[in-house]
Amino acid sequence: MYKCEFTPEQRTAENIRKLIDCNLEELRFDLTDTPCTTDKGSNISCSIFKYDPVDCACHQLNTAIDTAWKTVLSLNKELSDLDKFCPDLVSHAKRTSNLLSHLLTSLKHGVKTRPWRSLSRMFSSIAASREVLVHELKTRKKEHLIPCIDVDLLNDTVAFLSPFLSLFDMLTYQRCRMPCQCITHCTMHGNRTQMMQTTCHSFLRVLNLKYWTSLTRRV
Repeated sequence: MYKCEFTPEQRTAENIRKLIDCNLEELRFDLTDTPCTTDKGSNISCSIFKYDPVDCACHQLNTAIDTAWKTVLSLNKELSDLDKFCPDLVSHAKRTSNLLSHLLTSLKHGVKTRPWRSLSRMFSSIAASREVLVHELKTRKKEHLIPCIDVDLLNDTVAFLSPFLSLFDMLTYQRCRMPCQCITHCTMHGNRTQMMQTTCHSFLRVLNLKYWTSLTRRV
């Protein structure tokens, strides 16, 4: 990292451009032929139009997965219901005395930052502790919650989303681009249940539209 700089000025395209110019001049870099890797924020995009813009592969992959996941939820009621129920189940478990101490793994809650990622971990934590959860819910006379845990759907979703977590981490820390692995993963799952076929189709469409074209437009 060369510099992390705070500015009290508004983050307008013009102000951002001035900061970039200033830093490039300090480094004696060309102001018109230096690649800039950014997200797709409108102010950022406008500020670097005169440079050599390169989309952030990690940011694009996150956007593609998040968009595809929201599409899948809108198309599949069972998955949407599971998506709504699991956070409530985790909250109930955390409020119930001594329940978490009986589980094999701690239950993860979803967060707003990269929601698909935290959702995948939440599903995985519930799937790993499902048998113990069912037993504890019965013990506490909460049997009405058990049918809401669709085991097959939960396991299929975990199996599909899990590879994206490792791919995302590899992309983040090793700075490599892996659109082919993402597409291959979706293709291999396309011959399973109807829900998985819909999921794979949605992911492939968005990956090709948002991720693949972003990485290859400069070739």
